[in-house]
Amino acid sequence: MLEKRDTVAFSAYRSSSQTLSNGEIVIFDGAWTNVGKGYERSIGVFKAPNPGLYHLTAVVMSTEGNSLGLNLYHNGLRMTRSYLSGDGYKTGPFDVVILQKGDKVHIESDQIQTIFCNSNRYVTFSGYRIT
Repeated sequence: MLEKRDTVAFSAYRSSSQTLSNGEIVIFDGAWTNVGKGYERSIGVFKAPNPGLYHLTAVVMSTEGNSLGLNLYHNGLRMTRSYLSGDGYKTGPFDVVILQKGDKVHIESDQIQTIFCNSNRYVTFSGYRIT
C-alpha cells in the first residue's frame, strides 16, 4: 500500500483558448489536483517528484473545422503524437511511462493551431503515479 507521501497525481486545465506555434508548450493554467506538487502551471510542465510508473493523458478540443497535432514529450523527446480532426472533445496524447525523480513531461504543438477552451474547462492534462 502506498503511503501518502508516495502518492502523486495531478489534473490541470486550460481556462481559455490558446493559439499555438509549432513547438510551443500547451499551458494548462489551472489545477484541480496537484498531489506531490509536480505540475508547474506557469510553464505547463509536470516534473516527477518521485520515481515510478506514471499514466499521463490529455483531452483537448479543436476550434470549429480545424485539426490539432499534439505531442507528449518526456525530457525533450517526443513519446506520443496525436492528430485530432473535426469538432468537439478529442482525446489527445496518452501514455504509460517510467519517470525518474525530476523527469519532465509536457504537451507540445507541432503546427500553428488553436485549442478551443472557455470557462467550461474542456481541455485537461492529467497524470498519476501507478507504482
